[in-house]
Amino acid sequence: MEKIFLKIGEKIAERCAEKVAEESSPIILRKIFRKPKKIFSKFALVFDFHELPPLDEALQLVESCLDKYKVDASTLQVNGVGFTYIISYEIEDSYFPDIDIVGTEPEDLLPAEYISQMEVVLSPKIGDKGIEDKKEIEKLILSGVKLLNNVIVALEKDEYVAGTLKIRSHVKVMVIESDSLFIGDFYRKLLSRISKEKIISKPYMRIIRGINDRDKLVISVKDSAIVKAVLDILT
Repeated sequence: MEKIFLKIGEKIAERCAEKVAEESSPIILRKIFRKPKKIFSKFALVFDFHELPPLDEALQLVESCLDKYKVDASTLQVNGVGFTYIISYEIEDSYFPDIDIVGTEPEDLLPAEYISQMEVVLSPKIGDKGIEDKKEIEKLILSGVKLLNNVIVALEKDEYVAGTLKIRSHVKVMVIESDSLFIGDFYRKLLSRISKEKIISKPYMRIIRGINDRDKLVISVKDSAIVKAVLDILT
């Protein structure tokens, strides 16, 4: 299990799982159900730091690493699939950096907000009607995971960005929302696949109970074996 989830797993899981259906287009499964089943998804990259960076600088650096994939102010695209994105963060109100400015008292310094973690959250942008073709579902999920991979590579590859942010650990997350019966069944099937195929890097998984019989499953998608298992169950 990833260190960042060991530290603050529940908090991150709940935040990444906020407003999945409200902000995402649906995946529609028809063949194995009597009625069409709507599944909503989100993807998130969560990371923390060795040293707490200033909020403004961190936001600017992360945004610069997203520029390559932007098609407008709020949309990223990879493989022809669009995702609306938001960047959220955890502010450490009591933190004050260890700096030495001669002749300046701490209370006279310009105030700055420092953050302990950030999340880049992606919501699929595939139209109100959603998608139901298996190849399109596969393309959507693979594109979401690929975009998360590309972002963390960009954050760690650029020497200035990496040296400034000093990312300590990161985790890639997929969130699925549907009715509680589907989520429970999906969770059990995924556990079974992980056990049978002896996947070494076991994912963090947690069901978040919702209202009106709507639950969410948070899954860390660390490697391709986990992504393949998710795809096989969905398609």
